[in-house]
Amino acid sequence: SNFVTQFTAGSATLNPFIALVNAVPGLAIISEPGVNDLRLGRTEAQLLADWQTIYGTFPGKRIAQTTLTPRATSTDSYATVGNQTAQTDGNWSLLATLNADIRAGLANVSYVIEAADAAMSARDSGKWTVAAGTPTTDGTHPTSAMAAAMATNTPLTLA
Repeated sequence: SNFVTQFTAGSATLNPFIALVNAVPGLAIISEPGVNDLRLGRTEAQLLADWQTIYGTFPGKRIAQTTLTPRATSTDSYATVGNQTAQTDGNWSLLATLNADIRAGLANVSYVIEAADAAMSARDSGKWTVAAGTPTTDGTHPTSAMAAAMATNTPLTLA
């Protein structure tokens, strides 16, 4: 199932956490779901609605939405960009469109965290950059080195 379904289905379990987060003044929420949801076939409209559901769980909080990072396969363990192939399963072809939506500004979002540009070889390439060494071992999740490089090179902008 998709993230928002899991999130809302688990809301009884999450209620104490949600109440605590909502009680802390000045706290910002970082929202980064979407990668697995695209892989599972969620549409653009579904994801945009899903995100609004999540944002609505934290009324009055500043929301920072990340752009979505790549998913790729590789024939050389991600040593080069040229031997990577961007994934196309599910609705993964919507990656560039969703990232453009995020960059353009979503309702209820205060900040955009540009994770995609920090992780990809070029904007919307769907391939991992190799500038910081091996970026991933599974094609989806960044290595510690890649995460550190992304933390250094990821701008935060007002939405």
